[in-house]
Amino acid sequence: KFKIVHLNDVFKKTELDIWSESPGMPWSQYGYKTKGDIRNDPDAIRSIRKFWYDIKHGQDVKFPDCRVYVRSNTCDMGEKKVRTVWEYPATINFGEAVFALPLLDAYKELADAYRPIAYGFETSTDGIKKLSNRFKGKGSYYVSLQFLKFDRKIPNFFIDRAFLILSYNLNFGDYQEYGVADARRIDQMFNTLTNYFINTKIRLPNGERFQKCSGIASGSYFTQLIVSVITCILVHWAHFKLMNRCPNDVVCLGGDSLMVTSEKFCLESANKLFNSIGIELNIHNSQVEESLSRVKFLGHYIKD
Repeated sequence: KFKIVHLNDVFKKTELDIWSESPGMPWSQYGYKTKGDIRNDPDAIRSIRKFWYDIKHGQDVKFPDCRVYVRSNTCDMGEKKVRTVWEYPATINFGEAVFALPLLDAYKELADAYRPIAYGFETSTDGIKKLSNRFKGKGSYYVSLQFLKFDRKIPNFFIDRAFLILSYNLNFGDYQEYGVADARRIDQMFNTLTNYFINTKIRLPNGERFQKCSGIASGSYFTQLIVSVITCILVHWAHFKLMNRCPNDVVCLGGDSLMVTSEKFCLESANKLFNSIGIELNIHNSQVEESLSRVKFLGHYIKD
């Protein structure tokens, strides 16, 4: 299991890519422009430490809303397409980092052959060659799956199970750099973050407030981890239901997955299974091929 990061040490990690991001509520209302502005303010850090101290000790704490707005996207002539933008609160992000950073680092350090989440398989890191080396010769069929509006349709019980799976990989009793943690209070912190992720209160630009009842928000440190775990669960479940066995190998990143099987995988049958739990396969963009070089994963063909 991986040791967690002390909250104090999160602010010392200057290499994180979050420091230039908007701090969200309530910090943006106080004049802070970036999460880095918070890191550079000792009083702000003390406020965040007190917030999480109170959470761990069972105090009644008011959580910041997550601001949500839309941004237009390019699309075909005659269509309208917008993207939801989530401005996740810095206070929550910093608490998430305690758990998410060790998980992200550990998954990235796993050997290519055993990595369940496709970190390091991006084209910029020679990822296509790594995928080819890992999957070639492991079976007769190569399957690339994508889902439709996946982030919006994921039921809450899947999200809860994914957080539980991630927690099994963490050591709540020890910090990475120094010190022993109170595992019971750290568990309270983790459960609080899980609940916030599932039941996020959102605020629109016009001031209206809503509570999310399903789906996954972007902007969280856990977003890609949780979606990847859920995708992995779904792929294994569908293959086991259809073939009565697990696939020969699987790798996922977000809602995209690549697997190799010994028998032909039926997309239509898999989609019926997914439909039974409110999820839809993108049949048009999913593939079943006998040649690995004809399969697309993360937008790129896997050349031998």
